[in-house]
Amino acid sequence: MKASVSPAVGLCAAFCLLGLATLCAQDAVVLKDGSIREGRILGTRSNAVRLSAGPAEASIPLEIVSAVRMVPPKNYPDALALWQKGETVGALALLKPLAGTFSGLPVSWARRTAWLLGAAFLANGQESEAEEAFRRFQQLYPDSAALADAGFAAIEVSRGQMDRARARLEPLVEKVRGTLLPSPEDSDTLGLALFLMGQIQESAGDAPAALQNYLLASALFPGDKALVRRCRENAAELQKKNVSVP
Repeated sequence: MKASVSPAVGLCAAFCLLGLATLCAQDAVVLKDGSIREGRILGTRSNAVRLSAGPAEASIPLEIVSAVRMVPPKNYPDALALWQKGETVGALALLKPLAGTFSGLPVSWARRTAWLLGAAFLANGQESEAEEAFRRFQQLYPDSAALADAGFAAIEVSRGQMDRARARLEPLVEKVRGTLLPSPEDSDTLGLALFLMGQIQESAGDAPAALQNYLLASALFPGDKALVRRCRENAAELQKKNVSVP
């Protein structure tokens, strides 16, 4: 005779599994005193994290938060994929609500969203909006000053303010020489710095130095596929003119 599982036992097991899955899927806010608050992060508002725990919703001031554990919303990888393919209009449409909902959240994907918002504005020719987005990024994530500077330098290059952009970028380009294993954020910053410096050098007539920076950026920092594509396109144009690396 085959053993059978009663409906009650099966239902109980199903609820246990559901509860375990819900628990595993919970977000977490780690406070500076070491305590952890779990639930579902709804976003940020008025410099506080909105955390839902069952029927209750709490507002946790960002100033007492040390870290956040949260899987990125689906719109984030979708926006990133569009950006990497060069579809900047579609990327911007997804980045705007993401950046607004999770403004200042201390987690890597929210930080990158805030910066990409400025980059996407600039890619779509909206310089004033890009500048505002980078200033907002600088305020929200003061420990990412180098990445903010790279964003401002990109605006300055777009405006033809090459001397100002060069002054911002020179410390970052110098940092490339001493960086063996850059963090993901450093990779974004340094790759963009090399690309922008290449543009500055090319505009000044120093095509060999520009080519060198385009090739370095694409070889050393391949994570940003959109940037790598632009570096390779610029390098290919120079190579067609028989420019070589010094």
